[in-house]
Amino acid sequence: MSDAPADKVLFEMSKNRREVIRLTAENFKGQALLSIRIWARYDDGTIRPTRQGLSVRPELFPDLVAGLTKAAQATQ
Repeated sequence: MSDAPADKVLFEMSKNRREVIRLTAENFKGQALLSIRIWARYDDGTIRPTRQGLSVRPELFPDLVAGLTKAAQATQ
């Protein structure tokens, strides 16, 4: 996935000093996807996606959110 103009950043948060976590809406080979991926900041000022992350079809996202919510509640 790339930071192409067709990709829409829906959410971004800092993971640490050199990395951010981005939620993006993307289109890959004609398939709409929501991706959660770690992006790295480089010394030259660019930010690029790493291989760490996942992409799911939008209709699966509510189940993923439910699982993440359950995990968050279990760790409190």
